[in-house]
Amino acid sequence: MSLWRCPPQNLTISPDYLHIWRAELDLPTDLLTDLAGNLSLDERQRAEKFYFEKDKKKFIACRGLLRVILSRYLNFEPQKLEFAYSLQGKPELNNIDPEERLCFNVSHSHGLAVYAIALNRAVGIDLEHLRDITDVQQLAERFFSKSESTLINALPESQQKQLFFRFWTIKEAYLKATGEGLAGLQTIAVSFTPENAINLHNTESNILLNKRWYCTEFEPNSEYTGALVVERKDLEENAIEYLTLTNDFIFSSLTF
Repeated sequence: MSLWRCPPQNLTISPDYLHIWRAELDLPTDLLTDLAGNLSLDERQRAEKFYFEKDKKKFIACRGLLRVILSRYLNFEPQKLEFAYSLQGKPELNNIDPEERLCFNVSHSHGLAVYAIALNRAVGIDLEHLRDITDVQQLAERFFSKSESTLINALPESQQKQLFFRFWTIKEAYLKATGEGLAGLQTIAVSFTPENAINLHNTESNILLNKRWYCTEFEPNSEYTGALVVERKDLEENAIEYLTLTNDFIFSSLTF
């Protein structure tokens, strides 16, 4: 049975839980137009910088849907949300009650986006389309630790791509949660326990990071792999809910 379900109309989240959303980015023209109308000036300017129209549309859809999702938690019109950005470009809400800090992170790949939503806890999410790559071993040796690249290279060629993307999404989700960005890619090492739980290590200090951070993998569908990293504090067991964004939900949110 699929973990993914349609969202309830009365959308709430408690501090002990976390929501992961998935959304298709290839949207009908009228819906895309409505989403574009809710974007800020700087978001519209960013959209215009894309050379290809398909990339422009995906950006509008991804950012517009983020506003839709956040607005439903906050009971706030999507066009009135304001974002601030860290030096590494990580967005956060700027005009919302800091005592009830709705935290979020976004990733998109190919035609799909995922959104992580939490309350008062840092979170990072990453998504990768399982596309063909011909230089897996070279990329692993360039970006990953020695143990990780050795593990990838020891696998049959048919299995190397899957493990490469698993490592990549976990590392990027962690670096997005901390706000470090991809410059810190080689400072994080990933390993798996015999039960397939995930361990995160800081390679510079050799510190296990699992006491502060919880990491899990998820599968939006068979063509993608995803990873989530979130602060552990008071996180309930089995506390993640998986939600699918539907057009009906989007339309009802736009007519706030």
